[in-house]
Amino acid sequence: GHLAPDAVAVVLDVVATGTEADGYVVLYPCGTPPPRTSSLDPTVGDEVTNVVTVALSDDGAVCGVASTPTDLVIDVLGAFVAPAPLATFRTGVVPLTPRFDPAGLDYTVRCPASGPLDLPVVATGAPGATVTVTGPGGTVVAGPAPSVAALVPVAADGLVTVTVQGSGGRAPVSYAVRCLPNDFPLVRTLTRTTPTPGWYLLANGFGPASGTYAVILDDRGAVVWYRRTSTPVLDLKRLPDGNLAWAPLLAANQGFGVDPTTVYLEYALDGTQQRSFSTVGGPTDHHDMVALPGGHVLLLTYEKESGVVLAGSPPCVNGTNDVWWSNVEELDAAGAVVWSWHSRDHLTPADSTYLPALPIPGCDLQHADSIDVADNGDLIVAMRHLDAVLRIRRDPGQPDDGQIVWRLGGNASSFVFLDDPDAGPARPHDARLAADGTLSLVDNRTARPGEAGRVVVYRLDTADGSARLVWSQPFTAPVTGQTWSGGLGSVRRQTDGHTVVGWGDQPSPQLTEYDAS
Repeated sequence: GHLAPDAVAVVLDVVATGTEADGYVVLYPCGTPPPRTSSLDPTVGDEVTNVVTVALSDDGAVCGVASTPTDLVIDVLGAFVAPAPLATFRTGVVPLTPRFDPAGLDYTVRCPASGPLDLPVVATGAPGATVTVTGPGGTVVAGPAPSVAALVPVAADGLVTVTVQGSGGRAPVSYAVRCLPNDFPLVRTLTRTTPTPGWYLLANGFGPASGTYAVILDDRGAVVWYRRTSTPVLDLKRLPDGNLAWAPLLAANQGFGVDPTTVYLEYALDGTQQRSFSTVGGPTDHHDMVALPGGHVLLLTYEKESGVVLAGSPPCVNGTNDVWWSNVEELDAAGAVVWSWHSRDHLTPADSTYLPALPIPGCDLQHADSIDVADNGDLIVAMRHLDAVLRIRRDPGQPDDGQIVWRLGGNASSFVFLDDPDAGPARPHDARLAADGTLSLVDNRTARPGEAGRVVVYRLDTADGSARLVWSQPFTAPVTGQTWSGGLGSVRRQTDGHTVVGWGDQPSPQLTEYDAS
């Protein structure tokens, strides 16, 4: 009688005394089968005690079975109470995304192209709870009441809140319904098993059939944050200070950093711009930016050189002898260069294995497309046109600073590939070195006839010079079914063994999360 009315389980101190024969006692919610595990094991001549957590039945009762005659002394130490969720929630004929789940707090509907939406809201609280509906601007539309039905006018970007207040003075629970602009991309999700809790950051930078946005989804596929962008953007990421950063898609689809107007932009979650980042020695590339302590960042940039004669007749030349070298710059918080790496000091045009034709004259020799930082500060840089991933020493002031420690793949690989039917990557992207010595990457295999792309993880052994393929997934975009990508893509491994794959240059962002199996 002293339990909270919304208690769902209790913590009991149970003492068995006066036991006539050794045996067991099982406590369980009434109306369910007794479990096969004992709650405590009474013995003759002893008082046996245990702390037991047991769920309550629908009417708040606990039942017990004893295999032997014994007396039980039971004290209630505490109780677990359920949240005060909505029992039901509907929006009439207006589609709600994702489908309603009492445990999910974020939802969206789509506003019409012009004018507000009259959103039907029908909601019923759990037993003992009341429901209040608040429209845009904080105006209470209905409630508090055990059940409400209201028509709420809401315009694009407007918020409708359904708040549930449970009994016993507990904190209220609020459900948010945002009305998305009519040109917001369609979000479709399919969940087969439980995903890793967290946020999915997406930018619909390539060929959107709708407006361009930076978007954050939760692990149910619900839109929890978005911002309209004036241009398509790439490489949306969360910075250590909680702000977000991205880069506008390069002008004229040039594909690499030769546009002098490109910058990385940092925004607070309220949408206000905080900083911009741009390289000093050449145009800023849009593929990757790594935030370092003290407000420093690592960025990719390009350096043009004229009069370089390449062997053969590469399709990228287009009547000129201009080439671009991929470089890396570390900028401090004020935007000054504090460290840099120049590929022309360590590589030659003969290292290039793939020189595609470009929409502008000249050749993109390396096409660096990702930066990762190893535990000791070295850089892991994927270079698409070398078919290789490089480890670059980052040790300012020391003689070995900037030296290439090893190459995975390409014309001068430091590793022999084991258990890999494709004998190494081709056109790699998003290479990340984990603390356990494994390297993950997207193996686009672009422009290799008959070869499908894939996502791979290698275990590197620098002692014997081997790279063993330990995990791979064929390139299979979940919506289009496309088995190849012209470029881009990502692979991010999670601490619970899950792996999230972004499928690269597709008509819209597509991703798959794989579990540990």
